[in-house]
Amino acid sequence: MNFEDYGDLTIPFLREYSLIQVEISECQKKIELQKKNADLLEDVNNQKKKLLPLEQSLMKSIQNSLNLVLEDFSKNVFGQNHPMLTVNFPTQTRATLDLNLDDGTGTKYTGEILFDLAMLKVTKLPAIVHDSFWLSNIRGTRIENIFSLYNSFKEKQIFISIDEVDKYGQEAQKVLNDRKVLSLESGGGELFGRSFPKESMKKKS
Repeated sequence: MNFEDYGDLTIPFLREYSLIQVEISECQKKIELQKKNADLLEDVNNQKKKLLPLEQSLMKSIQNSLNLVLEDFSKNVFGQNHPMLTVNFPTQTRATLDLNLDDGTGTKYTGEILFDLAMLKVTKLPAIVHDSFWLSNIRGTRIENIFSLYNSFKEKQIFISIDEVDKYGQEAQKVLNDRKVLSLESGGGELFGRSFPKESMKKKS
């Protein structure tokens, strides 16, 4: 074949051939990358399988440490004859808190407070915060015992808010007053020097 007889036919042919070669090269790169990713994914899954027993062992150790503390806290708050509060880790991403008691609101909040305190004790967590809404739903000796637990923490901080101090027993009042940092009250003891609800009522009238 004499290419001269076909004029410039070879130029578009070579251009098309070059484009196809580039596409083939790109496809080969993608195939190689996909194979590499598949190998990496397989390696990651194999590493996960190897680490799973260690992870399960660590979770079991954490669970046991928390439950030892929860057992002690439960005895202090609920009494010796009550079932103990326990935490379980059925999976690596899920935790359950078993009250082993009634399902009342006060018991629920008591359990959550004790869990927080257990976490504060066994971890490097520096502080926790409990709102008055939780504490106001707990009655009798349980709330008094919770205040005693609060008072037992010396190296870490616990922030709580209380609506009324006078409704608690003398020992609880002493703990609250001794550890009090900020006290707010009407008649000039408001945080910003005035009562916002009262100011709002005046404006409406």
